[in-house]
Amino acid sequence: MGLDLSLRIIVRGLVRHPIFSLPAVLLLALTAGAGLAMLALFRGVLLTPLPLPQPDRLITVCERHERLGDWCAVSTPAAYALGARAGSLEAFGVGRSWPFKIGGGTDAETVNGGLLGPGFLEALGVTPLLGRFPGPSEMGEENGRVVVLSHGLWTERYGQASDAIGSSLALEGVPHTVIGVLPADFRVPDLGFVQLWRPLVFQPDAVDRRHWRGFIGVARLADGASLASAHEELTALYAGLELDWEEVDETWRIDAMPLVDRLVGEIRAQLWLFAAAVALFVVIGAANVFNLFLFRALRTRDEDAIRAALGDRLHRRVARRLTEGLLVGVAGFGLGAVFGALLLRLFLRLAPPELPRLELVTVDTVSLLGAGAMAIAVAVSSCVFAGALAGTRRDGSPIGHRASSERRPSQVRSGLVAMETALSLMLLTSAAVVARSFHAYLSWDPGFETEGVAAASIFLSTADVPTREDAARVWREVEDFARAIPAVRSAATVSAGPLFGGTETDVYLVEGSSDRDARTVRWYDAGPGYFAALGRQIVAGREITEEDVPGAELVAVVNETLARQAWPGESAVGRVLRIPEREQSFRVAGVVADVPALVPGEPTEAEIFWSNRQIPRWGSFVVVRTQPGASLRSVETALSEIGPHATVRSLIPLGDRFRNELVQPRFLLFLVGLFAVLAGFLAAGGLFAVLAVSVAERKRELGIRIALGATRRRVMREILARGLVLTGVGAALGAGLQLVAERALVASVPGVAPAGGALLLTAVVALLLVALAAGLPPAARAGAADPTALLRE
Repeated sequence: MGLDLSLRIIVRGLVRHPIFSLPAVLLLALTAGAGLAMLALFRGVLLTPLPLPQPDRLITVCERHERLGDWCAVSTPAAYALGARAGSLEAFGVGRSWPFKIGGGTDAETVNGGLLGPGFLEALGVTPLLGRFPGPSEMGEENGRVVVLSHGLWTERYGQASDAIGSSLALEGVPHTVIGVLPADFRVPDLGFVQLWRPLVFQPDAVDRRHWRGFIGVARLADGASLASAHEELTALYAGLELDWEEVDETWRIDAMPLVDRLVGEIRAQLWLFAAAVALFVVIGAANVFNLFLFRALRTRDEDAIRAALGDRLHRRVARRLTEGLLVGVAGFGLGAVFGALLLRLFLRLAPPELPRLELVTVDTVSLLGAGAMAIAVAVSSCVFAGALAGTRRDGSPIGHRASSERRPSQVRSGLVAMETALSLMLLTSAAVVARSFHAYLSWDPGFETEGVAAASIFLSTADVPTREDAARVWREVEDFARAIPAVRSAATVSAGPLFGGTETDVYLVEGSSDRDARTVRWYDAGPGYFAALGRQIVAGREITEEDVPGAELVAVVNETLARQAWPGESAVGRVLRIPEREQSFRVAGVVADVPALVPGEPTEAEIFWSNRQIPRWGSFVVVRTQPGASLRSVETALSEIGPHATVRSLIPLGDRFRNELVQPRFLLFLVGLFAVLAGFLAAGGLFAVLAVSVAERKRELGIRIALGATRRRVMREILARGLVLTGVGAALGAGLQLVAERALVASVPGVAPAGGALLLTAVVALLLVALAAGLPPAARAGAADPTALLRE
């Protein structure tokens, strides 16, 4: 009964003082909601183990090059040899995506397929729901006409019928036998979109595949083996492979890392930036909550003294304050859970589609408990420390003289406001830096007209197009077919290009130079008319033509950056450069104008284009420039009728591909900007509260000063000056913190440049204006007060 009565008294007190309770609950809701969204995101993307058996034993194995940055892939011969020799690995296999056309005639459709080598699915620890997986004897075109279906494709095409095993499925027009079905909850990491798998169309140890490092290598550590021991063994074995193959190249090395790191490696740094922004926001919110509790403790200090004089014991007063803090914390968390769920939904809607493991991000019990504990801890600790700072004796009487007892809380509040201002400046400047970077993305000019240009990826059937000579012939047929479409002005093929994706990187040497002079280059194979179709200007020499055929001297077109690097101040046309890894040399036929780097501030990379008639591959893009007003849908429909030997994916306008590249910068701007703006509001609110409380505490002093002749303007000026001084001190601290935050942004976010003095000064002026606006109401109230009434109070 006594406890129930105390609770009712505490609740009634909170309801009667909404000027304290409502802001406290709202502030806790904001901080708890932000913390909840951050915890849910981190748990889903970074902390949740892979949904596979013994995920801690799964690693990815890569061949890396010192000049290729984060490139992480492996060739099939290297993986096959290492898997057979490494005792620290229980299983090792490779896989990659590869689209297929299934069915026949008008019912044919393109699906996301994949190629797998021996041991790939076994390394992941998955067992088939039905049937079996391909064995080593089923690798290669002749023996590998078997497929494994995803659960979704099995459901869609066979209605989950068990007799699907052993049935025939036309793949690229060739009958294949369905031998297995994967479990419903299984997704290959980094290749979760693949709907069916077929064995490699070549033997995994084929010598001519040693330079095709385009596969994901997945391995499972043997019992008792560690990542470090596996890495050491693989490094030694890889050095031996290079000697066996007589291809000693110390610039290539083998690397091994946890498989989950492959999925989240690129986004990890940006998520930590997001966590830092949220953490700073939570700190600012907690500081304001503490200020509110301190204000309340000071206001109720006389009430506590009266209670103590009437026999209320210290432990009851402490228990009452703790209960009050607990109630505020629980209410703030309840509202914050709703806010956090809405924030997380907005986050997922704006998140880039390539952000890994988004399907695992959800508001779970652990995230709720963490956010709830944070809200309650902030409220209860604020209540306890505020009561201690307000300072009462055991008997309830205030400690020390009134002036000294008021000075200490005032100093603490001022320090908190300065801290909030410093953190707000750091967040606001960071948001401005990201916004400037985003604007630079929007201002990107490729140097050619993008309107009416679209590209579709296209893959050739190795069954119908078995040799490179056949591939060169088919690329010519594809181009002729595309140019014959009435809505198309020009068309060409290219393995990649600006915003098309799929770039390949290697190193080049000019004739007569040594290996120490090697430089990185992005290479593409292109068909005749590619530069004309895209609108890229040939500034010297010529572009690739139909005369560049197999058997003729290998020729290439280079961009201006490569020409300046290799032959500064001289003509590049007619010069020879070599790609050591491919053991091929090319004579430069022409120089094409540069396309600036999409990422602001990054230099334009060296590029080389050689003829896909001389060195063809089975995958490419078909680039079309359409007639004004033409329907891309009609062009896409026409391209889909090229024939069964070619699989054509969606035709995507170049402008859409560019906008897709803006998704991640826009997302980061949203993250940093949202919390920067909210932090600015919290800092302004904290400054307003401190000045308002300061005016309220100094009412008697202000009344005496005005009665003794002080002008109202001088009183207002002093109050405003205090707010500006607090903001100035915080801004000075924030400028130093901004240098630290700036380094983290530049290091982890592509395209971000340092803020510079002008941007930092603008942020400081903005905060000073906020401080001025926050200080005007309490200053005006003090200046307009009646000194007689103030003295009477």
